[in-house]
Amino acid sequence: MVDADLAAVAAIERQELSPWSDTSIAAELDLDESLTIVICHGDTVVGWVCCRHNDFEAELMKIGVTKSLRRRGLGSILVDTVFRDLRQRCIEILFLEVRSLNHSALSFYLDCGFTEVGRRINYYRKPPDDALVLKKTISPKNEG
Repeated sequence: MVDADLAAVAAIERQELSPWSDTSIAAELDLDESLTIVICHGDTVVGWVCCRHNDFEAELMKIGVTKSLRRRGLGSILVDTVFRDLRQRCIEILFLEVRSLNHSALSFYLDCGFTEVGRRINYYRKPPDDALVLKKTISPKNEG
């Protein structure tokens, strides 16, 4: 993701239940530990993913696809790209949090190979919900 993508990413975020602010999205570009990727349809940004990593593990912070193009495999492409990039960095574990009542997102993450490892009671406020903590083990680059 580059500065020119920020407005499109912010528009995608405004379609989400818990959107990030324009400032929060832009701040990711300045963080060394942030990995931000966009996916385009023609010249238009239609999806994005943000993940933060350190030497050992990573956390998937946000993923979003414009509503009119959901359920067409774009989210899977974004997640697979994150897996590949983290594998190249020798990061082996990826975590994320998802609303417990967001059944479509939970199903998507489980299909991507994540497993539930915890629950944070009343983590979300608007609307109130628990957060499920999910984990995916990623093979190091030398293992395939």
